[in-house]
Amino acid sequence: MAVCPDINLHRILFVIEGECATNIPYNQFDYIGTDDATTCHILLGKSNQTNRLLVAHITNPDQCLDINDIIDDLGDMVDLHIYGGLNDEFSNVITIELLNAIKLCQVNYCIKQLQVNQDNIIFKNGFYYPISYGYGFHRISQSNDWIISPMHFPI
Repeated sequence: MAVCPDINLHRILFVIEGECATNIPYNQFDYIGTDDATTCHILLGKSNQTNRLLVAHITNPDQCLDINDIIDDLGDMVDLHIYGGLNDEFSNVITIELLNAIKLCQVNYCIKQLQVNQDNIIFKNGFYYPISYGYGFHRISQSNDWIISPMHFPI
């Protein structure tokens, strides 16, 4: 996959499996995201109060334990988007633990999108695959506006 010539590679923040990037200043990057998620879950968050961002690539249920504190640190009025998992037991456990942790948040939040497990798979050539392996934030030109879109990082 070729990288578009107008993308500045120094303005991309890629979060690898098991990592969490939080309190990201909105003006430091143009693309912030993660990919290669199958049974893993991707949590994206944006505070409408501070414009701070969160990208987490959750690979196991233990990583959900402190996620509520991480969300709280973003500021108030947080929009959350959750993607990932397959229709299997391990993915279901991550989903349940993640949602239980989010319920503990002290800030106001709204889960805008929940595309996980059986809602995140397609059947192709006799096998189940994730609809998308990666998601992230894409900043629109020089504005403070972000869109969430499927992403693949060719690194």
